[in-house]
Parts: sequence; C-alpha cells; structure tokens
Amino acid sequence: MYLMKHSRKSVGLFLILFVSLLLFLLSCSKKEKEESSTSSSPCYTTTPSDKGSCTVNSTLTASTKVPLLMVRVQYNNACLNSDETTWANKMFGTSEGQMNHYLAETTYSKYQFTPVSESSGCSNDGVITVNMPENHPNTQKNSWACYAAKAITEADSSINFAAYDTDGNDKLSVTELQVIFLVAGGESSSGINSPGGVWGQATALLCDKNGDDDYDDEGEHGITLDGVSLLGVNTYDGITYGQNGYSQFGERQGSSSSNTWDATIGVMAHELGHAYFLLPDLYDTRLTPISSGIGSFGLMGGGAWGYKSSSEYAGATPVHFSAWAKEKISACVPQTVDNGTNSITLPAVYQSSTHASSCRIYKASTSTSDNISEYFLFENRSSGGYDQGLNMLLLDNSSIYTVGSSYSGGAAIWHVKDILSTCSDYNNCMTQSPPLVDLEEANNADLDNGSSQGRTTHLFYSANSATFDNSSTPDSKLYDNSSSGISATSISAAGDNMTLTISK
Repeated sequence: MYLMKHSRKSVGLFLILFVSLLLFLLSCSKKEKEESSTSSSPCYTTTPSDKGSCTVNSTLTASTKVPLLMVRVQYNNACLNSDETTWANKMFGTSEGQMNHYLAETTYSKYQFTPVSESSGCSNDGVITVNMPENHPNTQKNSWACYAAKAITEADSSINFAAYDTDGNDKLSVTELQVIFLVAGGESSSGINSPGGVWGQATALLCDKNGDDDYDDEGEHGITLDGVSLLGVNTYDGITYGQNGYSQFGERQGSSSSNTWDATIGVMAHELGHAYFLLPDLYDTRLTPISSGIGSFGLMGGGAWGYKSSSEYAGATPVHFSAWAKEKISACVPQTVDNGTNSITLPAVYQSSTHASSCRIYKASTSTSDNISEYFLFENRSSGGYDQGLNMLLLDNSSIYTVGSSYSGGAAIWHVKDILSTCSDYNNCMTQSPPLVDLEEANNADLDNGSSQGRTTHLFYSANSATFDNSSTPDSKLYDNSSSGISATSISAAGDNMTLTISK
C-alpha cells in the first residue's frame, strides 16, 4: 500500500514536471516563431519609405516637355535607400547633376521631362512607390518584364493613365508618356546584385506568363490599364505597334557589396536616350565586343559613365550626345558646309544655348554610288559643362592614364553612314561594316580594335593633327575608297572657340 502511494506520488510529480517543461518549450517555440516572423517581415513594413521634404526644383525651360512617371519598386528583402524627394530631384530637378539640367545643356533647351500627376507619397512629383510582397527576383541581365507588369498594376491606383492618351487611340506612345522603373537593390551593370539586381535597360513589356513562347495573351505584350495600352513595343521588324515601352535601372551602384551609392544620372540618361529618343547603342553590342564603337565621346557610348574628378562617382557627369545623335533627335540643326572654301569657327558644344542653328555643329554632305547618305560632322568637344565628364574617361595621349583636369578638348570629326533604318531594330548599328557612326581618330587610333575607350589624341587640334583630307591618316575618303572631296585644314589649338577651314 505504501509502495503504491509512493509510486503514484512519483508519477504525479513526474507529470507535473513534464507538463511544465512542455509549456516552457512551447513558450520558447512561440517566441522563436514570433521573432522569426518579425525578422522575415518585409523591409518596407519594418522600415517604411520616407517621402522626404517633397520640395523639387523643376522650373522647366524646354520647348518640348515630356511627361514621365518614375515607379520606385520595393521588395520584401530589398528596400529603397534614399527618399522619394531625392529621386524626384534627380530626375526632374534643374540643378547641376540632375536630369533636366543635363538635358537643358545637351539638347540646347529643346527637351526636358515633366512629372506626371499622381497621388502617391508627395503628390504630383512624378514618383510612385510600390511595395511588392515577394523577394527581389534578381533578374540581372534577364527579362524583368513580368515584374514590370506587376509593378505598374500596383501603381495604377495612384495615376490615371488614360489622361495621357492625348490622341485618343487607346494606347500610350513614346511621346505621350515615358515610364522608368527604379528598382530597389543593385544596378547589375555596375556589378552590384545585392540583395538582388536588375540591369539598366530600355525595353518593352513582353512577358510570356503561360510559357507558350508567344505574347498574344492579355498582359503579355504591353498591359491595359485605365482603358489604354502601355509599355508594349513601339516598332519592331518594320511593324509599328505604337506603344511606349519602358526603361529600368537598379537603385544602387558600387564598387563592391559593401561600398555602394545611389545610381548616377548617366545610366538614366542613356536608357532614356533609347526609350524616348529612340537612339541605338553606339558601342559594340556583340557578346564579345571587337571595337569600342564611339568610345567615351557620346552618351550612347561609354560617355554615360562620365565623371569630372575622382571626388565624383562614374556617371555623375555624363558627356554630351554625339553630333550625330543631336542631329537625329533634332536638338541641333547642323550648319551646312557650302561648296568651296569655308573659314569656320567651332564654339564648344557645351557653350551653345539654343536648339536651332546656333548649336554650331557643321555638316559636310557627299554623293555616294549606293544612294545611302554618307557625310561628315564637325564639332568642338572642349572641356566644359557636361563634357568635363571626359576628364576621367579619356586616356592622356598614348599613355594608360586618364587625362583628368588637364583635358582641353579638340575637334571631333565624325564619319556617318546612314544605315539606321536597317540596324536599329536589332541594336547592332556599330557591328556593321561600315558602322553607323565612326570617330575619325586623329592619332593613336585604337577605338576600332577596342584597346581604349578614347584618348585626347583622337581629337584634332594643332598640337596633335591639324589636317584631315584625302591623303592624311585618317583620310576623308568614302567607304568605297573614292574621294569625298572634303578636307579640313588649319585646325587651331584646342579651346572653347576653334577655327578651321573646311573645303568641299
């Protein structure tokens, strides 16, 4: 009897201890789950995005003001580093280093972007921030189009897209609305992919959601919101679809995952050069490039990464559009070189103030046997304004060192073969022979073999090379090796106002 009572007492005590231990473990488990849940909460919930001051300096002076929407995209594990006002100013601001300031100088006040009307965050600053309930897709060089469709759908509640269909054809064109996505995380083109990256590019919404290798279903080619189609293809393979496409870039650039900074305006300007101005890349787009294309001498080449000193990040001072690009987008109407001998003064391109005839780029046309327009453009790329971005891109003479603040410039002579209509759809204009645009390199020519992105001696000036004619190196012959009849002689020293004689 005693033994039975003692045994029951022991069992009872054991059960009490067991239940207490079980409750303790359950409590710990619950706490761990709560902590785990908290740590895995979306970063945009634990650290909400800041609007900033909502003050944007955007007094625009351009004759053509293009509506633009910036959609900032956050993911569970990738939140934006800088506030909304920072990005609104970078895109729409008119101070040095901001997009509209760059465009005012480089398009001679012809083009600037104006913020759309929207109700998100700082209303009507042109920026909408969306939070996507998934982790960063880390697409890098692969298509982000399906994610663009999700993001623009999320943004729709803050904007009426139909208000931008000014011609009433139920689709938004390139000129009616530009859309650029700023994606939290890395800009893959700078090597940053943490916690995920996207590659800066201009493209169109082609999202094969059902995996049938076609884009015929709703939302696979463009998307329809507020009764209008948008983000789809503009033109391809000779067919006009008439939609506006979009551009994208990652928020953070850097030299390593532990040393990053907000993306500079160069990548934004370059991609908008595609998306709005419909310009092709002017570098070698092959997977294994052979040449450097135009090198650093233009925004649509390596000049997008311009910076004027070591205290700036690459792309903070993107260089001017090339003379050909300015002509193409009607930012500049080149002066015509008349037959005979012409004494010409070339002001530095950064000095010109209007988008009409005073931009002072000169054009010497030729006659060709194949009826494809072939001509030469002359411009002065003296150091100043945004062309100071060449300081840290160009190599000094034949050396391996950048010229820095010693850069003084010179005359750029461009040889153009107008093959744009046959190469733009495939973005291979600089892989053709001859290419669309070629810089006639005065000395130390190495752009064509890809050995550099540009040298000070690629420009013409009296201390380097003062003659460009039928027998000089390089020469002014046409691509069929016949004489163009064009020469440039007595080219002066580099400076803000260069003189030369162009004969035709």
